[in-house]
Amino acid sequence: MKVVLLSLKKLDKTRKCEGLPLSVVSVVGVLSKIKRTEECWSQLDKGLGSYIGSEEKAIIKQSYKHFSYYLKPLILYFGTFFEDEEINFSKLTWLWIGEGFMKDLEGRSLQNMTKAYLENLISRNLVMNVKKSSDGKVKSCRIQGLLLDFCMRKAEEEYFLLWIKW
Repeated sequence: MKVVLLSLKKLDKTRKCEGLPLSVVSVVGVLSKIKRTEECWSQLDKGLGSYIGSEEKAIIKQSYKHFSYYLKPLILYFGTFFEDEEINFSKLTWLWIGEGFMKDLEGRSLQNMTKAYLENLISRNLVMNVKKSSDGKVKSCRIQGLLLDFCMRKAEEEYFLLWIKW
């Protein structure tokens, strides 16, 4: 496994995976099945972009189908942000509340519900925690490119977001 990880660095595979753990696991799975020669790895390097794109998109699409009804609009809303944009938790909280995504359930505050839902998305590796406060609370997060593309396409498909071209 050490050889695989060293070669991953050499071929810069983790950069192509955009930090998505699912992509990293998939690539390791492919690497474990090929010959460990530089020629085979170079061939894989050339075709890896399309492999990651198609397989992970299908997995994301399938995962989305099984999301709870209350998580779907939250994940789609990330389509309004830019790739690699650091999203402030307080700002996201007020945006989700303002859009009406947070409903008063079981006497919990809307802010606490937002925190719980965001932590749920982070635990699923859909959203990345960028900064935490000293007491471990989420301060900011971001969404990686592959999932952002899905959110933008799905949001448009479901008439969740409307893109206006200038």
